[in-house]
Amino acid sequence: MLEAEQADGEGETERTDRLLAVAEASHGYREVRALADLDAALLDEIERFFVSYNAARGKRFTPRGRGGARRARTIVDEGVRRHAAGSDA
Repeated sequence: MLEAEQADGEGETERTDRLLAVAEASHGYREVRALADLDAALLDEIERFFVSYNAARGKRFTPRGRGGARRARTIVDEGVRRHAAGSDA
């Protein structure tokens, strides 16, 4: 996962982490099970994509870190709990 923040044109910042996944049927990446299985240059390129994509829409995307499956699961579980409680906080 990529941990990140995103700011809109008015400076409002929110956490916008990105989960990374590999399709089960992928021929080129079928052996990938963790971020360590990917070339650091590819991860840098993915981050640059999100930075550029958001910049084109007048937003600022700031990568804050990278995490593995355990961290991703924690973030997803937190989101599920917040949703069940009816809160965005």
